[in-house]
Amino acid sequence: MKKVGSRESSTFPSFADLFNPILQALRALGNSAALGELEERIAQIAGFSEEMLAEPHVRHRGSSREYISASSEFSYRTRWALTYLKKAGLVTNSVRGVWALTELGLRTEKVDRRAIVSKVRASEVASTDDVVNEQGETAEEEASWSDSLMELLLDLTAAAFERLAQRLLREAGFTEVKVEGRSGDGGIDGRGVLRLNDLVSMNAIFQCKRYRSNVGPAEIREFRGALAGRADRGIFVTTSSFTPAAMSEASRDGVTPIDLVDGERLVNLLKQFRLGVKVEMVESVLIDKDWFKAI
Repeated sequence: MKKVGSRESSTFPSFADLFNPILQALRALGNSAALGELEERIAQIAGFSEEMLAEPHVRHRGSSREYISASSEFSYRTRWALTYLKKAGLVTNSVRGVWALTELGLRTEKVDRRAIVSKVRASEVASTDDVVNEQGETAEEEASWSDSLMELLLDLTAAAFERLAQRLLREAGFTEVKVEGRSGDGGIDGRGVLRLNDLVSMNAIFQCKRYRSNVGPAEIREFRGALAGRADRGIFVTTSSFTPAAMSEASRDGVTPIDLVDGERLVNLLKQFRLGVKVEMVESVLIDKDWFKAI
């Protein structure tokens, strides 16, 4: 039996099998989409089950240690597929994480997955170092710091993780941020107020979960039940990922909305606000030999 979560997982198609579903999804979404909505549409087109979408991606380090990342196997392979399609000139992405069809992509109804893989690999630019995420970082760069940070987050105590969420909300502009820290709180870990302008403010309640397995719709419904009549919206912070069904439940019409912060978004927010993360800019100096030859 092949190990679930590895690249050889028998339960999941290869990243190349996602090429055409990605192109089809982008066309259905108006030729562009944020990564989250793109993944949701891809899952619908490919007919992936909730169990498959909840499968975490497993990284292997050394001969015996197994590390489960915050990313799902579906998201991991989708990123690889997007990278290959980008190298093939069919899609492009902005610094804000919006993926779009290029002119070539608009003219391409369907691709031969083997041909795309061969073309990109032949160009010698499809190594791990060239896998680009929506922030413009390579997979190698992202993994080197985000995986280390995620390990630290998973090692925090529940109380420390709640205090981290409290600090993060304060940095994001919330005031009166308090950690409840009581048992029997119905899933409420803390609350805060976000002032939208001089007249209007919004009360929010947050929940923090240091999970390794992905969050499903049941956890979202349970959290919403605790919000009833107590806040304008909820914020669910986790070290893992949310299944498409959980994301749909969080934004369902007619009920209290819940904002979702998964592990990937969490580590990037910590980086953005420089909370335990230092970013150093490295100067690169290149010498133009042809310039000197032209003298």
